[in-house]
Amino acid sequence: MAIDRLSMAAAGFSSTLLAQRFNELTGVTPKRLTRTYRLVATVFAINQAYFDHEFRALTGLAPD
Repeated sequence: MAIDRLSMAAAGFSSTLLAQRFNELTGVTPKRLTRTYRLVATVFAINQAYFDHEFRALTGLAPD
């Protein structure tokens, strides 16, 4: 796990303490931030023209 390797390099902090501190500073856990970035990357990877067409076909609405 990346957070464990990072914590070992960060002056002996445990991964739990590092995650807690990250949460205090950012308002989200490292896992939540990773999941959010993964979702955003997936959304941007979708071919937008194809997505627009499918969205309209399924919902009858524009995806604006």
